[in-house]
Amino acid sequence: MKTINIKVHTSESSQIEAIKAFMKALKIKFEVSKEKSPYNSEFVKKYNREMQT
Repeated sequence: MKTINIKVHTSESSQIEAIKAFMKALKIKFEVSKEKSPYNSEFVKKYNREMQT
C-alpha cells in the first residue's frame, strides 16, 4: 500500500461528502484531517468583513 497526501480546498461541506463518496466507491482507504489555521479566527473574520466593504 502506498500513501500520498492530498490537500483539497472546498467551499462547502457537500463537496467534502462527494469526495468521500468517490473514494469509498473506488474502495480507497482514506482519512480526513483538519489542519488548524496558524491565524487567529477572530482576526480572519474581522479581515474578511473589512475586505467585503
